Amino acid sequence: MSEFRYEQFCPVARACEMLASRWTLLIVRDLLAGPLRFSDLQRALPGVSSSVLADRLASLEEEGLVERRELPPPAASSVYALSENGRALEPALNELMRWGVRFMTRSRPEDHLEPRWVPLRLRAFARSGPTPPHTVEVRVRAEPEPLVVRVCGGPGGARVEAGPGPADAVLEAGPRAVLGLVTGLLAPAQAVALGQARIAGDPAVIEELPQLFEMDLGTPNPS
Repeated sequence: MSEFRYEQFCPVARACEMLASRWTLLIVRDLLAGPLRFSDLQRALPGVSSSVLADRLASLEEEGLVERRELPPPAASSVYALSENGRALEPALNELMRWGVRFMTRSRPEDHLEPRWVPLRLRAFARSGPTPPHTVEVRVRAEPEPLVVRVCGGPGGARVEAGPGPADAVLEAGPRAVLGLVTGLLAPAQAVALGQARIAGDPAVIEELPQLFEMDLGTPNPS
């Protein structure tokens, strides 16, 4: 449990006591994509030391947000997973993503980007209002195999579903290219020409992919 206390009877203060330590929210973000072994979690968080990661996980376990699970053979390893209270943070993380994206107008090539994060972002930015009635299978390039989701649009808004299925078009691309295509900052034809993406099915559907999402990219910081 966090040793720092704000001594305020306020849910924001209590949440900050539990989550405001460095790396903590990023650990929660990564576990929202599914359980991970300690080594895989550390690999996904370049810059975090083993001792700091162990300390943050221990605090999250003590707070009841994270739990350890034992995988059956042949894996036979221990993984960290979010508890029910931990998974309840997803709407709050989605709002933070929607707010934080306005400060990401400048891409920094050295920044790490995990393929596992892309489906989380697609869910966070799925448009709630009417969208073109298209279904796109998005295959995010990753090792050892792509991460596959379907983005389904329609009059009730867009939703993101795990796994393959019937689709009007299939998009296969790396994480950065997928995000560029979703925001409209990268044109499908350009992505294909550069070898960053492959498209099957109706290419016009991919042209309209940004209409299935909503995000405020903000304005560049003049500094």
